[in-house]
Amino acid sequence: GVDVLHVPFYSLATGQIAATAATVIGWAHERAIPVSIDVSSTAILVEVGIVEVHRRLTETAPTVVFANADEAAVLGIDAPVAGAVTVIKRGPRPALLRCPDGSVIEVDGIAVPGVNDTTGAGDLYAAGFGTAIRAAFGRSLSEAEATIARMRALAARRHLRQLELLADVY
Repeated sequence: GVDVLHVPFYSLATGQIAATAATVIGWAHERAIPVSIDVSSTAILVEVGIVEVHRRLTETAPTVVFANADEAAVLGIDAPVAGAVTVIKRGPRPALLRCPDGSVIEVDGIAVPGVNDTTGAGDLYAAGFGTAIRAAFGRSLSEAEATIARMRALAARRHLRQLELLADVY
C-alpha cells in the first residue's frame, strides 16, 4: 500500500493532471495517508501566481510542504504553509522546519565532500523525509531530519540516482 503520497506542485498547476492530482490527494486524505507537496520551482509559482499557489496548497491540505530557499522567498514563507510542516531546504546550510505549533527547528545537514551535481537532491530529500515520516510516527521531527541527513549523505557519497538510493535504504 501507500504510506505517504508525494506530489510536485507541477502536477497541481494546470490541466487534467491537476484534476487527477487533486483526486488522488483526496483519496489519500480519506485513507489518512500523509500528503507532501514540493512547490517545484520559482518559475511555476510565478506562472500560476502566488495567491493561487497558496490557495491550492490550502485546498489540498498537505501534511508537509517542501520549498528550497528561492521558492520560499518567492512565496514569502515565514510560517507554516497551509497548516503543514513546512520544510525549507537551504542547500548546504541547515534546513528549517516551520511547524504548525509555530516552532522552528533548524537541522544541520551532513557535510559531503566532492559533490559536483546536486540534480535530484530535492527529490531525494523528499523521499528521505517521507521515509522518515513513515518510520518516525511518535518520534520528533528532529529524529526524522536526522534520518534524512543520513540518506542525503549516502546518496552524495555514492553518487546514487534516486531509485538506487531508495533500493539501498530499504
